[in-house]
Amino acid sequence: MKTCAKCGHTGALEDFHRDRSRPDGRFPYCKQCNTKHSRAWVERNHEQYKEYLRAYRDTHLEYLQEYGRAYSKARYQRLREEDPEIWRQYVRSRRAKKRGQTTNPPTPSEIRARIEHCGRVCVYCGGSYEAIDHVVAVSRGGGDDLPNLVPSCASCNGSKGTQDWVHWFRKQHFYSPEAESRIAFLIARST
Repeated sequence: MKTCAKCGHTGALEDFHRDRSRPDGRFPYCKQCNTKHSRAWVERNHEQYKEYLRAYRDTHLEYLQEYGRAYSKARYQRLREEDPEIWRQYVRSRRAKKRGQTTNPPTPSEIRARIEHCGRVCVYCGGSYEAIDHVVAVSRGGGDDLPNLVPSCASCNGSKGTQDWVHWFRKQHFYSPEAESRIAFLIARST
């Protein structure tokens, strides 16, 4: 246990920063007081602090770049593992931008809401949801915006391919005019 020399708070040693020059090995002020003091100093010396950060960046540029690459790689790997569909959507959006297509990519929460709204089933056959399908294929000019995305099973997504959805849907054994109207309404309502 240790008592802060500023605020008088008594807490565990973990509440105080380490300081090897001190007899007890801990800074005399608690972490909260130290944080307040540091923030106040930065506010008073904003330009000096900016210059310090600039100098640090210039002298440690290689390390910071390597750290940034490693951080991004780990972040993308985690995203890919946690939610593969969101990752695929991110990749599709990036590729669309490279092709010069202007899209309004939906957020992950919008995609999840779309899937939940459709009951987590394929909009075409009613099977279990396994993939996000582009109603108008990207190769045919379809975008990655929400009205062009619907949940589907892998079978429907693969067999539809780049075909027009109405033309393809009318050939399927599970086709019904009611289902076609429902899908058209879903697509139109999202625009």
